[in-house]
Amino acid sequence: MISRKMFIDSLREEAQILKHLYTKVPQDKLDYRPSAGQRSLRELLDYMPCNFAAIGQHVIKGDFSTIKQVMDATKASAREDFNGTVDRECEKFVKMIEAIPEKDLAEKQVTLPNGLTRPLAMALLSFNMKFLAGYRVQLFLYLKACGRTELVSRNLWRGADPEPK
Repeated sequence: MISRKMFIDSLREEAQILKHLYTKVPQDKLDYRPSAGQRSLRELLDYMPCNFAAIGQHVIKGDFSTIKQVMDATKASAREDFNGTVDRECEKFVKMIEAIPEKDLAEKQVTLPNGLTRPLAMALLSFNMKFLAGYRVQLFLYLKACGRTELVSRNLWRGADPEPK
């Protein structure tokens, strides 16, 4: 069983890894798109910070009626200051999670945009946390495709450069 503290620690770890990977983004490759119909590197970077508080608040409420406006504001902020936005969104999300009563985490049912209904804790895990991990891998692969071939598993999983040899 995962505790609230473990979930929060994992969120903060995701934020740290995203910020590390962002330092590897070649600014001249922001228009890179693996194929037609896929997000560009810039669009992926705009979206990633939304997976903390911007989407989290909607999961917690079980109401997605204002998600577009909230996400648009977060995306605009990320364009100006990616790492700062990740930090702010992560810590806002942490405060939201800390405020949820234990009983609500276990018993409150929320409906996700895909129509599935889950207990709140499971919704936060299967929606926010899994999305963060998935988009982190996508960013890593985009970076590799953009020529950052020196990146290794340690960059992806630990948010750190390899040890010098």
